[in-house]
Amino acid sequence: MKNVLLLLAFLLALPLGVQAQNKTIRQFYRQYKKAEKTRNFIVPGFLIKLGTGLARDLVKSDDQYELLRLARKIRSARILYAEDRNPVPRTAMLQFLDDMRASPFEELLRIQADGTNVEIMIDENGKKIKGLFIMVAEEDGFVMFHLKTRIKYKDLNRLIRILQDEFIDDEAEEEPEKLEVPRV
Repeated sequence: MKNVLLLLAFLLALPLGVQAQNKTIRQFYRQYKKAEKTRNFIVPGFLIKLGTGLARDLVKSDDQYELLRLARKIRSARILYAEDRNPVPRTAMLQFLDDMRASPFEELLRIQADGTNVEIMIDENGKKIKGLFIMVAEEDGFVMFHLKTRIKYKDLNRLIRILQDEFIDDEAEEEPEKLEVPRV
């Protein structure tokens, strides 16, 4: 009986040792979260599910319901941001991004223009997106956003169709301005 309890305790404690977050992101987050004028927070998955469950009764359209279904597939969100200054030195940011490229994350989009750097990376596993990472760095601001997800590509395609339909409908409803031509 004692052996069975020890085995059960070991099996229950096993998930505690597993680190679900990417090590590179976790180290970067811990290093800069206490920097001056920096804000950070983590939204756990159960809180996201609770919020989407409560909001389900409030939505009116099918499109909003689909967005809630997609949000329920977010397992956690980690956000780090700074206003009025960038706490991350350029060399540290470049090293971090190199480390990210060496991790399971793949670069999806990179934009560098007018002192603004935007990086979007994903960690995919077959037909699912396990992680989404977004970083925006400027001289006077910084944002790091990491989502752990269970989003499938078919869910993203559905979201894109919803957004396209919504924008196409909005454009169709707008009537072109009528120009009054002065009469002579």
